[in-house]
Amino acid sequence: MQEAWIGICRGWISLTDPAKFPAWAFSILHRKCADRIRGAQASRQRDAPPEAADEIAVDGPLEHTLSLSQAFARLSPDHRAAAVLFFGEGLTLSEIATATDVPVGTAKSRIFHARRHLKAVLEGEA
Repeated sequence: MQEAWIGICRGWISLTDPAKFPAWAFSILHRKCADRIRGAQASRQRDAPPEAADEIAVDGPLEHTLSLSQAFARLSPDHRAAAVLFFGEGLTLSEIATATDVPVGTAKSRIFHARRHLKAVLEGEA
């Protein structure tokens, strides 16, 4: 997060349209997180693979939260990023396209496929 904020603070002066700030800031955050993930993956390749996590049995509202989190975890990284930005952060398609550095059509397609996959997983079909 600190690296992302440093990047945002360094570049905010060059932002010409304040309305594009959320998508612009998410694009910086996205790149910094991708860099960090690549570094972590390289470290994990040198270490032993982690053991599979045990299933957690929970009753009540938390069960739905876990199901949704587990469904999101089963999405591909690209679909998950688009879905989180759309459903979680409320960004528009054009903002998501800017944040993830893809065309608007690709962002729309990723949200469509993510929604379809989430529905299938939550209904027990996948």
